[in-house]
Amino acid sequence: MWRSSLRNGRPLIVYFHEIFEPRNDDVSWCGTRSLLMPVDLFRKILSHLSLHYRIVDLEEAVRSGSSKVAAVTFDDGYRGVYRNAFPILNEMRIPATVFLTTGYLGSSNLLWWDVLAWQLEKLMNVPRGHRVKMGQAVSGTWRSLFTENPRTDAMIESYKWASTTEREELSAILKDLVGVPPSAGERIYLSGAEISEMQTANISFGAHSRTHPIMTWLDPKQLTDELLDSMAAVKMLTGADKCWFSYPDGMFTERELRAVQAAGYIGAVQTFRRPEVTNQFAVPRIVLNVRSTSGGSGRFSRAATTVTLAGMNGTRLRSLLHSLGTLSPTSKP
Repeated sequence: MWRSSLRNGRPLIVYFHEIFEPRNDDVSWCGTRSLLMPVDLFRKILSHLSLHYRIVDLEEAVRSGSSKVAAVTFDDGYRGVYRNAFPILNEMRIPATVFLTTGYLGSSNLLWWDVLAWQLEKLMNVPRGHRVKMGQAVSGTWRSLFTENPRTDAMIESYKWASTTEREELSAILKDLVGVPPSAGERIYLSGAEISEMQTANISFGAHSRTHPIMTWLDPKQLTDELLDSMAAVKMLTGADKCWFSYPDGMFTERELRAVQAAGYIGAVQTFRRPEVTNQFAVPRIVLNVRSTSGGSGRFSRAATTVTLAGMNGTRLRSLLHSLGTLSPTSKP
């Protein structure tokens, strides 16, 4: 019932980010921990999906229009998709689509939110008196950052919605105060050779922009360049004539939707930010992470995963899990 009613009969499209092996992989570079999925949990989620859905590739899922069909996708193009997810996908014969941030392929450079998370962590080690003094010189938008101890995830979300001037102001101040992080050391994004190998086993690739900006930040030329450059890179790497696009952070307006269509993409996927927009250039997806599939326990939960896949999150998820008796009063899904 949940599967068909809450998603209005649409196919289920899920997405992950980085898949890691806790015993072997150093993921200290990742400032946004919600992007990390332990490989054992990933396997259990795929097994659950396989029991309840027919898993097909993205394009077939969108064409089907069936709530009994699912597709698996990944955003960003992290190396862990090759090292840890690909063997499981191959073993279970599950197709998937990986959306590549093409300007970072083969590198150990950090994307902007990991840089910001690193800087915010360092900022908390600056003596409070010095932070308050610095805060007196900045706009009201960021003043609390220097006078309080804000949550990193909340600050990153605020940064996404800030104006260009506000973002530039904060970046300059943080760079001056705490510097910029070194590269991750070990390569953290997919290489061309890994992409080629994955292609032979039913893994397809799409574009996720060149540098992962929030697309609504960009002027018209920047927007066009990000779309065309990333598509060209994917076509060169894969030999495909066309590909799909994934909006960075799922943020778009009618302007970005039209630009993606004009650039020649097959279609585009979003997040669940705007589930009411359902054409081929704004296909909704549901993110699967540790929190949304464990109910706060860190262990796989069928109840939490089921309601997450139905399109429920936040307060609705918490309320339902309480009613099912699967969430303790102090847990946070």
